Amino acid sequence: MASETVHLEGHIIDSLTLSKVLDLVLQLGGNYEITRFVIGPTRTDQSHADICISAPSEGLLDEILHQIGQHGASRPTAEINTESAPADGVFPDGFYATTNLDTEVYLKGAWLTVADIEMDCAILLEGADRDTRAVCVPIIRVQRGDRIVVGDIGVRVRPVARRDPDSIFSFMGSEVSTERPKELIVEAVVQGMISARAEGRRTLFVGGPAIVHTGAGRCLEAIIRAGWIDVLFAGNALATHDIENSLYGTSLGVELRTGIAAAHGHEH
Repeated sequence: MASETVHLEGHIIDSLTLSKVLDLVLQLGGNYEITRFVIGPTRTDQSHADICISAPSEGLLDEILHQIGQHGASRPTAEINTESAPADGVFPDGFYATTNLDTEVYLKGAWLTVADIEMDCAILLEGADRDTRAVCVPIIRVQRGDRIVVGDIGVRVRPVARRDPDSIFSFMGSEVSTERPKELIVEAVVQGMISARAEGRRTLFVGGPAIVHTGAGRCLEAIIRAGWIDVLFAGNALATHDIENSLYGTSLGVELRTGIAAAHGHEH
């Protein structure tokens, strides 16, 4: 049995981060024991938890630690590992795939905040000694020889902050959405396509990645093959999700066959 203790801090109760981490440990086949738990006494105070994670093997433990690390569970402090980019526009194997959460890396005894953080990128170290900076870099900007962080040792993310119920954007975090008569909209679109074909006009379809993410890609393919769509407009996201689905059977890291997030799926 392999085990390791991780630390979780922030508004981990209000944001349900603690529950997500513990559920994820069990779903992946591990066990946990909360060895230390300090609850912030006020709404502005952070909570802290030390959690001992155990798994039947080192490999499974590493996978669990990697997954919960995306929710802010930090491993014992250790220096980050880096490798040089092998070519322009190419990340080294095993690069740390960033999330959209505030991220820090541990280097030479101090935590450095990663600048310009965004998801699906890598972490680049610029400069040397005290002038070293950690910067989020997309693959199109990486150059051969750049120092890129690999693995997740020495990397930690900050869990999402408490949601303010008075925020006008708070509805975006809710799983409840307004039901609309979608059947009527679909029927109107169908009638428009039938009319266009009867009049000898062409139909242009503007698509987004949700087509693949919701499992509707095969339906769109069937409509195109049947001759009902003449032109397809889309950004790079539709193609990217379609390629991901073809290679890994996932979209946004979620297995379309089961609806379950794949291990390391966010890296796809």
